[in-house]
Amino acid sequence: MVNAWFRFYSETLRDRKLERIARVTGHPKALLMGVWVTLLALANDSPERGILLLTDDIPLTFDDLCLETGTEPDTLTPIVDRFLAMEMLSFEDGIYFITNWGKRQFKSDSSVERVQRYRVRLAEKKERNGNGGVTLQEQSSNAPESESDTESDKGASAPSSFDAWLLALRSPKSMGETNGVAVLVRMGQHLYEHFPPAEKATFARVGKLARKAGSQSKLARVFWDNASKPLAVPLDYLTTAVYGKSRGTGPAPPTQRIISTEDAS
Repeated sequence: MVNAWFRFYSETLRDRKLERIARVTGHPKALLMGVWVTLLALANDSPERGILLLTDDIPLTFDDLCLETGTEPDTLTPIVDRFLAMEMLSFEDGIYFITNWGKRQFKSDSSVERVQRYRVRLAEKKERNGNGGVTLQEQSSNAPESESDTESDKGASAPSSFDAWLLALRSPKSMGETNGVAVLVRMGQHLYEHFPPAEKATFARVGKLARKAGSQSKLARVFWDNASKPLAVPLDYLTTAVYGKSRGTGPAPPTQRIISTEDAS
């Protein structure tokens, strides 16, 4: 199902990257913003959000981008080139990526969840005032505060070797999980600091990547082999790796996937 909306930040009006691109290309900033919003919308509607794909296996080409933006190749070429140079966009193995999609288009919580959190904080404050500074949460340990607490609730600690992860994939119940996809999500969270939380969207995306990789064990190998990289948005990078391997090219690690001090707009 196509996502109905995505975030667009008003700070884009004052974005220095767009201002510089406007100076270099001679195009008005309004045109650049229009092209950028079009790329964001295409990435939002893609089978893999943040990646410019027509279908699971067919990337959008430069000609497709000309058609979608309503621009001629001579107009769009310098714009896309500057987007790539400014690391707003990346291009690998014939596929365009929005560089910081996962960081800028994170999943929002609902107003119900915010209200629930507020009520929990209020209850904790009342409990602290009446119990010598010890909260209800601390007394009952209802909510795990760390990865080790979460793993304890699951009934097993995270494996320390790749072979142990493979065994867990074959026997998910040994880790308190119901299936291999859940084990892969646990593996991603253990290996990568910024891996997304265990929620429906994450399970769906990891399951899809496992199918694309050829099997759950092959995706586990991709997870393991890239664990040394300090990735800001690991699942985006791992998606790049899987798609690259499916084409027999292998991933060329993009520098913009590594944690950087400057975010793309």
